[in-house]
Amino acid sequence: MLHLYLVRHGQTEWNLDKRFQGSKDSSLTDLGKSQARKLGEKLKDISWDAIYASPLGRAYATAEILRGDNGKGIVTMDGLKEMSFGNWEGRRYKEVGKGEPFRLEAFWQSPDTYTASSGENFHEVEARVRQALQEIIENHPSGNVLIVSHSIVVKLLMLHFEKRDMETLWNPPEIRPASLCKVTISKDQPEIRLYGDTSHY
Repeated sequence: MLHLYLVRHGQTEWNLDKRFQGSKDSSLTDLGKSQARKLGEKLKDISWDAIYASPLGRAYATAEILRGDNGKGIVTMDGLKEMSFGNWEGRRYKEVGKGEPFRLEAFWQSPDTYTASSGENFHEVEARVRQALQEIIENHPSGNVLIVSHSIVVKLLMLHFEKRDMETLWNPPEIRPASLCKVTISKDQPEIRLYGDTSHY
């Protein structure tokens, strides 16, 4: 049986500032580091067969905290990077809303039809995320695997496991910073054990 632990990175400076991050990056806040440490404490007794992370600094730093004293190396995968927001990256949500209100509304209300003026759409992200997942599952048919990524990536993975349509992407629960999802896979059948859990903090 394969046990997948899906984690969003801890809170960042741009999360606080309500800016789109995407392919750009900002550092974990003190709270973000604390969130990751608390999750690490929750998971400390798990022996990891593999640790995968987005190469973006906020996710990699979270993975390093979660790894703790475990000597397992962290494998980065470009397929686990956050959605590219193009010219929205580094800009505040309100600023984007004033400049492109209809496009921003589609982003939140109609992810299945959202088209980016630059950057990726949700279907493009979904394709690379599923490819990364397939590679991980092929490499690890059983064991405990930690995947540290971003909110949209985790949402798309859970959408896949739940067999839901893209239009329902933003349905609750929310993927909060350093939240945990757990999915077990046996005989190609996934079972969701946790979804957006933040009980550790």
